[in-house]
Amino acid sequence: MKSDQSGFTLIELIVAIAILGLVLTISFNFFSFSLRTFNKTELRADLNNNLELATRYITTRVRKADYVHLYPSPSDMETLVEGDNYLFLDNGYLRHVSFDNSINKFQPIFTELIFTRNDPGKNLLTFNITAELKDKSKTFDSKVFLQNLEKQSDFKTSNNPGDNYHLIYYKIKQTTP
Repeated sequence: MKSDQSGFTLIELIVAIAILGLVLTISFNFFSFSLRTFNKTELRADLNNNLELATRYITTRVRKADYVHLYPSPSDMETLVEGDNYLFLDNGYLRHVSFDNSINKFQPIFTELIFTRNDPGKNLLTFNITAELKDKSKTFDSKVFLQNLEKQSDFKTSNNPGDNYHLIYYKIKQTTP
């Protein structure tokens, strides 16, 4: 007699489960690798974006200053009067303090902000800003031509040229329409 039973043998089931397990393992590894790569790329993009925005913010604020003084630390801040501005780091925030308000800008990821004046004969301000996000660190370097300074005495530093400063004090004359 012929048996008319259809189905899978135990060997066929074990082979099918093994192949399925192999395909799922490869798929999971590919998905996991893609997710890690995406997260790293997103982290770099966030870091670059915040640094780019902070660099642009500092540049646009300081470029039109009529008077600039660099100080070694935020503890050197003086009493503000109308038109006065300070930029410095405070607990990871880029902080902009002006006569009428104080603003923390961007995410609290910044670890260092250094202003330098390398050439005392020019109205050129150099600054480096460093940010850290989830153990990734990056630094942007930038130079700003201070276009409204009328004389060299309008650009002061507390120490020697080339020293590092962590606070910039600047004034912008208020124009009346």
